[in-house]
Amino acid sequence: MCNAGNAVKARAFYANITKPTAIVEMCVRNGIGEDQLTGADGYVELQSTPEAKILVDGQDTGYVTPVMGHTLALSPGKHKVTFLVGADRYTYAVHVKPGETVSLTKNLQ
Repeated sequence: MCNAGNAVKARAFYANITKPTAIVEMCVRNGIGEDQLTGADGYVELQSTPEAKILVDGQDTGYVTPVMGHTLALSPGKHKVTFLVGADRYTYAVHVKPGETVSLTKNLQ
């Protein structure tokens, strides 16, 4: 996960290992900070017109807009949020901080 630069999957893996030192070093070399592996989650609130399917870092979340409150937790760091409307894709960068909520509202018409 670290070699692929996928912080979300790396964090899930990190939570289940007993000797994290090597994984932390590998992740840091690949641009994933230690705080992304160990820090508290942040959240994104997403709204769009029209309704859109939501992907984060290329992975389907299973959600469609609107997503409000603490529904969609993400590890701290930079993420790419993609709204899918039919065959059209709209991708935006968000920076999530531990314990904070980032809002993204887009008119995709």
